[in-house]
Amino acid sequence: MTQKSSRKDSNIQWIATVGVLSLMVQVGIHIGWNSPNFAKLKSPDSPIPITSTELSWLATVVGLGGIIGSLLGSASMEFVGTRKTVLLNLFTVGLSWICIILADSITWLVTGRLVAGVSCSMAYTCFSLYLGEISEASNRGTLITIAAGGNPLGVVIGTVAETYLPMHVTSLGYVASLKKSLKYRKYILTTYKMNFQSDVSLLDEFLYIDSSFDRSIELYHGRSQLDLKLAEIEGFVHTQKDQSIGEKLRQINSPVVWKCIILIIVLFALPHLSGMGNIASYMEIILESSKADELVDPKKFVIYANLIGVMGTILTFKLMDLLGRKSLLIMSSIGTTVALLAIGFYFYALKNGFDGIESWKWLPIFSVAMFVFGYAIGFSPVPGTVLSEIFPDNVKSIAALIAAVSASLFSAVSAKAYQPLVDSQGLWLPFLIHAGLTVTLTIVVLSMLPETKGKTFQEIQKILRGG
Repeated sequence: MTQKSSRKDSNIQWIATVGVLSLMVQVGIHIGWNSPNFAKLKSPDSPIPITSTELSWLATVVGLGGIIGSLLGSASMEFVGTRKTVLLNLFTVGLSWICIILADSITWLVTGRLVAGVSCSMAYTCFSLYLGEISEASNRGTLITIAAGGNPLGVVIGTVAETYLPMHVTSLGYVASLKKSLKYRKYILTTYKMNFQSDVSLLDEFLYIDSSFDRSIELYHGRSQLDLKLAEIEGFVHTQKDQSIGEKLRQINSPVVWKCIILIIVLFALPHLSGMGNIASYMEIILESSKADELVDPKKFVIYANLIGVMGTILTFKLMDLLGRKSLLIMSSIGTTVALLAIGFYFYALKNGFDGIESWKWLPIFSVAMFVFGYAIGFSPVPGTVLSEIFPDNVKSIAALIAAVSASLFSAVSAKAYQPLVDSQGLWLPFLIHAGLTVTLTIVVLSMLPETKGKTFQEIQKILRGG
């Protein structure tokens, strides 16, 4: 087998990544949907009359759907595998947009956003695990980061589209793009003349070895890696096939797995407690309150800020496997913390009438942009990458469930606490709290997280055991 042929065979990893990227774009669009449409629904000429209470429910059901999606995603991965869960997710995304297309009342909107929460959480639960299964240690971080980059790209698309077009029209466009994604998948399967799965999804078939299993490994990793991958998976199967469900569940109680679970809980709490959700949701209001709207149109700046996030994500495509996970977390923590402190102190000075503060109107604009960029290069891509790397295959679905539930829970806590703090103390206090939490949680994560760049699962486990 020539090097050229081997490279051609392994290109399926990149093709699979593009497919997952399309799913994450849809997730980003859902995130960008809220702000423009909430403003439209509250306006006097709203296409669907809605009360403040109903609008609150419209925001809340996404989180409720996230909890449901966490459970469904983990159960699906456990019983049908990560690849089929990714494909199933495309249909749940489509269902959410169909509900919006049919929406002529708040009931349809709430249903659509509930399903959107389910689909987003399922996507976060499964996408990094799927790519972690099919990739090599040398490019695993890059592939997961590229796929995760669909999220900020989708936010930009959603923000722009929902600002300038009716929601029914945009939803039709999103469904059409999903149809293209499914045609793309059909092309892949036709080209390679097989219904391929990830290595781990085919473990049961490995017990009755046939050529389809060989072809699956060759498809993802290339023929030159066939014997090596077969040996790795054979060793895994022989250690797992005779275990009962109880024995597998007891593996969760091992010190290494518990350490990983605690790490993942803190790691997935970090992005939300750093304040990204609140900044994304209230960015326009923050700029108006800071009087920075005299320098830039807040509505347009939301789009500009999300474009900056996309640029930060593109930068991490290479940095993830070049600098490593811990380095990106440190860079992200420094950037977001400095930005949060700047915003907090600016609003404190503005509230207390400090002399000369009017000449610093540029500071919140610069700080928000700095925060979005800092978040994009570390806090956004690293948690999913680490999740795919540190857990044994037989507990990955449970780990993904814990991660998704943790993300939903801390997101809800952060969002719920924000407005009461603003009402009682002003905008300065939430940002200083977010800054303190960011520094504290980053220190905790860095003290527990091994550098996983370029390492195999066995090497990572050895480090976690203190070996």
